[in-house]
Amino acid sequence: MSKRDHSGRDHPRVLQGSYTRFAGNANGLVDEALSWVPPVDVYETDEHYVLDAELPGVEPGDVRIHVAGTELTISGERRFDAVCSEESYHRLEGIRGRFQRTFSLPELLDDDSISAKLQNGVLHVVLPKRARARKVPIQSTRTSGSGTS
Repeated sequence: MSKRDHSGRDHPRVLQGSYTRFAGNANGLVDEALSWVPPVDVYETDEHYVLDAELPGVEPGDVRIHVAGTELTISGERRFDAVCSEESYHRLEGIRGRFQRTFSLPELLDDDSISAKLQNGVLHVVLPKRARARKVPIQSTRTSGSGTS
């Protein structure tokens, strides 16, 4: 099942994402505080949720992952590495700056077992589900109490 956001894009009901980048203020000016929104894929298995975020050029030390209750936030920064002075650039199209994405999870996670790695420009986060309540069957042990002697 999908849900449409303000941009008209479909988002899986399992993990609703919110863009925390400002499109503009009352004067129509863009807020430069958060300058890009990395694309993210999210899927679910029986045991966990998985988030893959495309973060080319971002160093592991520049990424933060925060989980509070059912909210997951990834944030960080792609820094500008000047190869030459800014006046020498004829075109500078690579997206740089800070980013932040927040997602609402449908259930609580096993916070102690969350893992993440950044490899080949992709942040891979595994979010194990918390064990669900279940009935535990009680086994009966009968002793043979026959009264024969």
